[in-house]
Amino acid sequence: MKPPRKQKTNSFHKTRKEMFLMESSKVKGPSPIEQIARLCLDAGMGDNEAVCAFRTHLIREALRRNCGNVCRTARVLRHHRNTISRIIEQLHLREFALSCRVQQPRRIPSLPVDQRPRTALPEGTLLLHDGNRLDQSRAA
Repeated sequence: MKPPRKQKTNSFHKTRKEMFLMESSKVKGPSPIEQIARLCLDAGMGDNEAVCAFRTHLIREALRRNCGNVCRTARVLRHHRNTISRIIEQLHLREFALSCRVQQPRRIPSLPVDQRPRTALPEGTLLLHDGNRLDQSRAA
């Protein structure tokens, strides 16, 4: 019978939660989550209000980082695309998601070969019907 395998303990095999807990333990004082909880309590927010506010800010930041792309945002937050779309609608973040989108430059269609402006060709060069050049001095 084989002896049990040793589990690897390097950081590659640790989960994101374990990595977060390790990083937050290095921080002196309260963790960022504890600070948020204290701020919410100081503001007099209830449990549902605090969760809704945190969720709104979390989804807004994920949308901003993913340029308004709902599919990538869902993947980052580990939710289904339809779930994130529903949450975006409930939290009235649709306009924000659309404003984050990057405008793609418009593609200018290329002209057909016969409508392209003619350029001066070097001596001994022929322009073929498909727009390619044929150097007669090399072809011979």
